[in-house]
Amino acid sequence: STNPKNIKTTINEVFKTINILQKGKFKNKKIKDIKENYRLNFETALKTNDLWLNYLNKKNLISDYEFYSPMLYNNIVNYKSIVNFSQKSIDTKNYVEVILLPKKEG
Repeated sequence: STNPKNIKTTINEVFKTINILQKGKFKNKKIKDIKENYRLNFETALKTNDLWLNYLNKKNLISDYEFYSPMLYNNIVNYKSIVNFSQKSIDTKNYVEVILLPKKEG
């Protein structure tokens, strides 16, 4: 959460981060961190049945759905794919801005 006084600063930081992604101006270490995070989440999900519950739920809705093992994920996710995905999926000129403010007590 963000202090309501910092809303504009937070919005500006989000757009700076999107710009960095779309222009590919991030360090390659971020890709390694993403892949490591995926692997850890995958391993945790296997131990807690979350992976299978999630898989069955999505497979029920999307007939050709498949989950990615960390090895397959590592082959698909790379610097170029993240830049391309961010350019295609994040439109900074056509978006809806939603700001949720805390409810005043009293």
